[in-house]
Amino acid sequence: MSVEQIAPIITKALSANKTEQDEAQEQLNNFKPHPDYATSLLSILLRQDAPLAARQMAGVLLKQFVESSWTECPHNATKDVVKANILPGLGDSISKIRSSVAAVISEIACLDFPDNWTGVFDNLLAMLASGEPNQVHGVMKVLFGVV
Repeated sequence: MSVEQIAPIITKALSANKTEQDEAQEQLNNFKPHPDYATSLLSILLRQDAPLAARQMAGVLLKQFVESSWTECPHNATKDVVKANILPGLGDSISKIRSSVAAVISEIACLDFPDNWTGVFDNLLAMLASGEPNQVHGVMKVLFGVV
């Protein structure tokens, strides 16, 4: 599965047509066990040229995946890719995306820290120290979600 495969399904899930929404949700549920599901959602969430609604939906779906499937997910490489690539999203220029990214990071941190995500707080502290307003806002959202 690739971003090119999942992006149109996310767009379909945002349709006003209930039948299209239901079909899209069924397709997304079928993709959940695929090793690239979470990384594809992350790619869409972080993709600045993607429509805002699709990015937000990808964030919601990724957070739902973390809440429901992260612990049982047998694809450790997928988890590592998500953790290695999600933090820069805290500096996104769009507040809604920063909030979505922060929610996902908070969920992962609650499940994986400290044993399986040892450097996350060092990275967050470095982002705070940068003084860059978007990063500081994003990190504060993460910290609020973890506390």
